[in-house]
Amino acid sequence: MLHIDPFAATDVEYAAVVAVNHALYADDDSNVEEMRHYDSSRNPDYLYQRYVLRWDDDIAGYGMLYVPYWAYVPGRYSLYIAVHPTYQRRGIGSAFYDFALEQLAQQEEAVSVVHAHTRSETPH
Repeated sequence: MLHIDPFAATDVEYAAVVAVNHALYADDDSNVEEMRHYDSSRNPDYLYQRYVLRWDDDIAGYGMLYVPYWAYVPGRYSLYIAVHPTYQRRGIGSAFYDFALEQLAQQEEAVSVVHAHTRSETPH
């Protein structure tokens, strides 16, 4: 069963997010320290929410909802979903997408654009 939980920034959750990235992208060289540094140095004035996507007791993936601070436009949001290949095709990504849209509906800044992307090696 799927649970969507706010990212708690524990060692276990950071390691799981990095493991998902490595499983999805052969060229990914991210690591826990790099991710922690990014999280500690990003501008807190802009929305940035990361969630872990749990399937039963396992972290099956993660999702992010954020304002792209490097190209700020009021009402523009970005959405990122990453599901480990072992857990794909179970509706996890779709459930997070719906959840993220619900979260966006609660933002003060009215939504004008939601940007999402994929890479060619993970088209679904």
